[in-house]
Amino acid sequence: MAKEAGDNEKGRGAHEPWTNQERHIIVQHVLKHVLANVGYGTIFNELIDVLDKQGLPKRTTQQLQDQWRRKICKELLSIYGPATQDGSDTSPRSPSKAGGGSPGKRKRAVE
Repeated sequence: MAKEAGDNEKGRGAHEPWTNQERHIIVQHVLKHVLANVGYGTIFNELIDVLDKQGLPKRTTQQLQDQWRRKICKELLSIYGPATQDGSDTSPRSPSKAGGGSPGKRKRAVE
């Protein structure tokens, strides 16, 4: 079996304990590349049949993608906290949502 290039070399932190920041970055990286390589739509199209075989409610692809983005991905990434030292948001965003956040709700003026 061929070894990876880095297998023979010990990293400078090889004996240091793992941090939640490292774990967060690993989870984010894996999710980002799996979705990019397999295809976001493909994963959720296949998931419809998987859930149906389990006797669960029939959902649309858009509903599954929304649930992933709004709840599951955020909770999965929150297990290990923010990945950056300053606590800025590093969660992957869908291309359609990457431009900006939602507009603020208009508040009624107090008379």
